[in-house]
Amino acid sequence: MATISISGGGDDNLLLEGDINEEFLTYSGNDGVRVVFSDGTVLMAKLDSDDEGWRIEIEQEGDGHAQVERAPVLGLDRDYTDRATVTADDLTWVEFDDPSATGQRRFAVKVAGDRAA
Repeated sequence: MATISISGGGDDNLLLEGDINEEFLTYSGNDGVRVVFSDGTVLMAKLDSDDEGWRIEIEQEGDGHAQVERAPVLGLDRDYTDRATVTADDLTWVEFDDPSATGQRRFAVKVAGDRAA
């Protein structure tokens, strides 16, 4: 079983932690960043209207299980991000579809030994 969590790391980046660890810089927070997992799960991560925190929604359930923990209070000086966790038999890649990357998609790929300690 593989597990990957995604959360905001500030107002301009998203963090992956777990079986894949990566940080993605984005300037599209207000427009939203679509995050696609190899099991078919699709999430949308978007800054709230005041740029004070990340909201994450499940757009499509994949073969595994996805859940979102809501931040109780948004604000960069407090809890500022939801946290989504995807668990599936084999998560081998994550795709970020980010409009700020000039239409390019960026991938994070699982490599041997990339498991968080």
